[in-house]
Amino acid sequence: MQWDLVRSYLINYKTPGYAVQVQIDSAALLTHAAAFDDSAALLQSIDSTRTTPLHIATWNVNSITKRLPMLRIWSRHPTDGGADIIILQETSCNDERFNKKIADSVRKAGYHVEHYGAKGGNGNGVAILSRFPISNVVRGVSGLLDNRNEARYIDATIQNIRIGCVYAPYGTTVEHANFERKRQFYEAFTRHVSIVQPQHPSYIVGGDFNIAPDVTD
Repeated sequence: MQWDLVRSYLINYKTPGYAVQVQIDSAALLTHAAAFDDSAALLQSIDSTRTTPLHIATWNVNSITKRLPMLRIWSRHPTDGGADIIILQETSCNDERFNKKIADSVRKAGYHVEHYGAKGGNGNGVAILSRFPISNVVRGVSGLLDNRNEARYIDATIQNIRIGCVYAPYGTTVEHANFERKRQFYEAFTRHVSIVQPQHPSYIVGGDFNIAPDVTD
């Protein structure tokens, strides 16, 4: 329940160069959470210690190198329309290149940063940026052998909240072999979430889920 509810408020647009900022408003979300007992408790625990809103944003950047100039503009201070926490998907960058070419620019913008990049620098890679310190970083989905070096999930603790960033596989079509890989990923990912959530009652997962529940999607 927690994951489904919060996910609906962490909207991710893949259109290159465009991103959506999300403000967690305890009053509004708790109203919507009334039908979800566990979610209401989760959202209350997230906001109960805060005196100001926590701005969280998710963006499929489709290459962090290409989007870095826009990220610099978009990551202004929250009072100027920026975000406290930004989670990125499809960075298309390995860790070595990220640390050499990207990390310094991100830190100069006022963010701590943790990245999980594919060794081959393929089209995957995820990252967490935060204006607050980041701790207890875990890269990868527990129980899923990342022998493809796909770098699709990272989570960490920020301000007593567990933040997860996921870039789920694209299944192509139900008949395609990629769909089975996607199914296997989601089985492992669901197990991972069910393990993490009891340990971290304040747990938010966002990102690019590569799910289209309706034909119009």
